[in-house]
Amino acid sequence: MSDVARQTPRSSDAEVHVLGGLLVDPGVLTEIADTLSGEDFFEERHRVIYEVIHGLIRSERGADPLSVYQ
Repeated sequence: MSDVARQTPRSSDAEVHVLGGLLVDPGVLTEIADTLSGEDFFEERHRVIYEVIHGLIRSERGADPLSVYQ
């Protein structure tokens, strides 16, 4: 990891809230998808979860905690 990446401001709580918000209202993805990507998440597990949620919503299968877990 580069020195810049280590110094980048980050908030695990904020990441969790974004992911939770997508599960509550998947329609929000259309508003943020152009500016937010999985790479914007500092924690790897949050990157993976975002990508799964993004894929489920884009495939129109819907995203809920159970489908994200699977």
